[in-house]
Amino acid sequence: MAREHATFWHYNDMGLLRATYIEHVFSPHAHEEFEIGIIENGVQTDLHHGRTRMNMPAGCIAVVNPGTLHIGHAANREGWTYRMFYPPPALVQRVASEIEGRNRAVPLFPTPIIYDRALFYLLQLTHRILEDPLSSSLMCDSYLTWALTFLVM
Repeated sequence: MAREHATFWHYNDMGLLRATYIEHVFSPHAHEEFEIGIIENGVQTDLHHGRTRMNMPAGCIAVVNPGTLHIGHAANREGWTYRMFYPPPALVQRVASEIEGRNRAVPLFPTPIIYDRALFYLLQLTHRILEDPLSSSLMCDSYLTWALTFLVM
């Protein structure tokens, strides 16, 4: 069985996380930023606003809007492995505004689970690029903007 581990770092003003959790349970919390994650292995259970329970299996994209109270833990004894982006609302708003060619409000995601294989792989690749110290700033910025563009479209 894999051991629990978590690595957290920043790219510009955005937090990033790569982790495997087996027994860890997140207590109820909310973030000022978006949480955009991909479940690479296992299944995570998340409880939103203390009432809506969702299982997020490997291959899905998990999105939590800023200020949403939630908890998270493994859905089974194997745990889950995931990669998470924590973009500030201003970054997501900027990308959404550029897509529409006008200033727009911070977009909110209507559902916390997205099943889109192409977007999953784009987010996974982007996260790996942001993790690689040999990636140039141009490459990091380009992939991040590209991934966020496809997410908010």
